[in-house]
Amino acid sequence: MIVMGNKKFVSFKEQMKKILIFYSLIPIIFTALIGYGMIYYLSYRAMVNNNNNNLKNLSQQTDEIISKVYNEIDRLSKDEILKKVILDDEINEKAYELLYKSPLNLEIDGKFVLYDKNINILMTNAEFLGNSNGYIWGLFYRMLSNNEKTINYVGKLYFREGNISNFSVGKPIKNNNEIIGYLVYHMLDKNFEKIMGDSENFGVVLTDKYNNIISTNNANFKDSLDKLKKEFREKKNYLKYRGRKYYISKQEVFYSNIDVYCISSTEYIIDNFIESFIYITIVFIFLVIFMSKVAKNIALKKTKTIEEIIKAIKNIETGDLDTQINIKSNDEFEIIGDTYNQMLLDIKRLIEKNKEEATHSIVTEIKQLESQFNPHFLFNTLEMLRYTIHLDKKMANKIIINMASILRFSIENKSSEVKIEREIFYIKNYLEIQKIRFGDKFSYSIDVEERFLEYLTPKLIIQPIVENSIKHGYIQEKEFKILIKIKQKRERIQIGIFDNGKGIEKQELKLLKEKLLKRNLSLKEHIGMYNVQRRIELLYGKEYGLNIRSSSNRGTYIGIEIPFKLEWRQDDKSIDSRR
Repeated sequence: MIVMGNKKFVSFKEQMKKILIFYSLIPIIFTALIGYGMIYYLSYRAMVNNNNNNLKNLSQQTDEIISKVYNEIDRLSKDEILKKVILDDEINEKAYELLYKSPLNLEIDGKFVLYDKNINILMTNAEFLGNSNGYIWGLFYRMLSNNEKTINYVGKLYFREGNISNFSVGKPIKNNNEIIGYLVYHMLDKNFEKIMGDSENFGVVLTDKYNNIISTNNANFKDSLDKLKKEFREKKNYLKYRGRKYYISKQEVFYSNIDVYCISSTEYIIDNFIESFIYITIVFIFLVIFMSKVAKNIALKKTKTIEEIIKAIKNIETGDLDTQINIKSNDEFEIIGDTYNQMLLDIKRLIEKNKEEATHSIVTEIKQLESQFNPHFLFNTLEMLRYTIHLDKKMANKIIINMASILRFSIENKSSEVKIEREIFYIKNYLEIQKIRFGDKFSYSIDVEERFLEYLTPKLIIQPIVENSIKHGYIQEKEFKILIKIKQKRERIQIGIFDNGKGIEKQELKLLKEKLLKRNLSLKEHIGMYNVQRRIELLYGKEYGLNIRSSSNRGTYIGIEIPFKLEWRQDDKSIDSRR
């Protein structure tokens, strides 16, 4: 991924592909989704309108039937012929003709029953099944309580021919304001079944004002008491019940306080929506894949020349400066190609020139850093030598030999790298001088495996660190110890210098690490450490260098990490070749 500033780079080919897809496929998908959403909405509205229309028609048909029953019961209850039958206890042909040829028997399926005031059956065209004898005590109780009105009652009655009545209408028969009998009409359930019909998408429920179900075409709406389930009674319009969704509409029948419910399931709309959505999604995925390939082919043809230029530029990123491009398009891209080829030749010349100058600069800097031997060490050693000559000439001779050996080693210009064995030899000379200087207050030890002695290390890399430890860590109150340990750490050589001195404060240590990391030349008190860090970076790269750990009053550890390297190749002519 290429990042230009804060923006992610997007190739011209990708832009062309996106433009083709955006202006062709996206509008199609957007239009299809909007159209599909509109179809779903219109389907839902059609279901709601259909539900309301069904409710209106069902309510009207129910009202017509109930009104006929109420009107006929009211008319017959006032007829003198029936009153005479009750009072005289004699049934005549006129009475039979009055009941059995009633318009109700011609238009509506049902059963008439004429009772005396003691609820004994006088006349009926019904043969009741079982021991009920047509008694519905709740109906008679309501007729007594409302002796001026036509009453309806919900209760099941079974007849021998297999018919069932769950809805009865009755009215008291009165003579001189005294109840002498009762007239009851039991409407058969099949009257309501004809009205409701059979539909998979909506259900119809007829209830009285006590929510008792008179008739329904879906038993799932009943509870254990044959009432309409509470959830359907209390919810208006929308209901989610047992994972299914319903639309509910309700209307009251004028004549009888009967409520008609029309309940439509919306599941089929949702199922159709989901199935259609899956189908459309598959089609869209196919279109996306197809259009992506088409757009890719179109973009590839239009950007072939650009791809060739980009490939050449990427070769430059990997360091290949020999790739020439040959564009014969007779347009602006041919000019770009020719300019690129010329630019490549100019860059190669500049790189060669800069490489020579950089190599010369690095070698010069390394030699300069190697030559920065601390004059304080020379001064202190010469001062110590002046007194030692008078006291112990043998010891003075030893100091002079060690001192001469170190100086000869420091000014040697054969190579910037030496074997670890040789570096250890000269650091021992340096430590011996310090041992003479501090006496019993100073001791040291060197721990190195023999297999590491043949490996190369930058010259005089340990001495500045040891000198820094003595300068900043030495405490007169206790014996000052230095331990030099060389070991392997992963694929590197690690030279560790430990001291038990006064250590470095936490804040000072943090500042020291930051300055070394930034190669800050203001490290006046730690110039030797900067010298070592800089030389390692110049010789091996920034992934190598110093690692410092210290704690106040507990001492300091400085680790030097360098790569494994066995010998100097005589054919090497630059610093870069040694990395």
